[in-house]
Amino acid sequence: MIRLGLLRRFHILIPTQGNFKNKLNVATKYGTIKKTLSKTQLKKIQKQDDAKLMAKNKKQLAPAAALKLAKSILNSDSLDRVDPTVKLSLQDLQSLYQNPNRRLLYNFLGTSGDQLNDSYVVEKDVLKLLERDDLPRALYLVRLAKDNGIVGMNRIMHYLLKRDKISLTFQLIALRKKWGVATNSLTYTIIFQGCAKAESNLNLAQSRQLVALLQKAHKDRLANVIHLNALLDALLKSEKLPLVWEVKELFIDTLPKIEPDAITYTLLFKALGKSENNKEALETANSLWEEIVHNRKVKIDSYLARAYALLYLRSKNIELIKRGIIILRSYYDVCPVNEVENISMKPPKKATTVPVLLPVDTINPRKLRFQPDKAVEEILQHSYMRLTK
Repeated sequence: MIRLGLLRRFHILIPTQGNFKNKLNVATKYGTIKKTLSKTQLKKIQKQDDAKLMAKNKKQLAPAAALKLAKSILNSDSLDRVDPTVKLSLQDLQSLYQNPNRRLLYNFLGTSGDQLNDSYVVEKDVLKLLERDDLPRALYLVRLAKDNGIVGMNRIMHYLLKRDKISLTFQLIALRKKWGVATNSLTYTIIFQGCAKAESNLNLAQSRQLVALLQKAHKDRLANVIHLNALLDALLKSEKLPLVWEVKELFIDTLPKIEPDAITYTLLFKALGKSENNKEALETANSLWEEIVHNRKVKIDSYLARAYALLYLRSKNIELIKRGIIILRSYYDVCPVNEVENISMKPPKKATTVPVLLPVDTINPRKLRFQPDKAVEEILQHSYMRLTK
């Protein structure tokens, strides 16, 4: 009969399946059998190994390894180095981007995984690339950076709009969402102001896309009056007048609205100045002026008062020209309004219908006064000549 103690010793000498597997893993890794490690210890080792691998994958490849891999991916034996100065096409960058080993792309972009996590560094690198007009590299840099590339992408859009690349900018608006690069309030400022200042006019599709963009910004609570004014300016420059009034209805007349300012109304008056129906334009202008004088949030300035007056002064009707002069006299330090009332005017050639005029005392209820500049003086002089000669 086998003794119980012998059985116990035999059991201890034969490793269990779990211990044997652990020993085998350690032996494979270190080339020798070491003391059996617990599951906790093995997890710790694995975690350390993963961290080392992650740190390694954030670094660029060694020059020799990078050159060898680049020749293979780009199918270019003539390649003699791998650095940010090597000329690459968008197709080349796409091939590098699709390769699982992003470390090679880091070599070509002059960056690293750690740098891509710093939005300031990404922006700085983007600016360096744009200084060399290397747009493809700049685009892939922000694409890799994702949300850390928001500022960098804004820089790219500003770069494109300054060069009148409106169509490419609109393509980039769609791509940045696809690439996971978010937008912020400054993004919209750059787009709207860039389109307003661009040499080329917007076509109808681009104009509608710009309106839709402001709707998105408004929905995301990122829109402000700067965006609204820049959009109106861009639409005016591009002669998209129906869209101007659509924008007013969407963002000023509908709640929650974007609070308009003096610039907003000045732009709306400019839009009315392009209308072929003068009577209808003046009726709308009078309605807008009533909104303005009753809205204390709107700070009436010299440009706004002048824009309102010019709508009357462009008319051929004596009474309307006279009203335009009265508006200017109400706001500018030149001569009293009652002097305008006593002007000896030439008789009108024919009677014309005029809109209902606002009472004179409602033109400047806040009693504001501005110093006239040369433009105002010339406008007044020309208007007087039209009345008296």
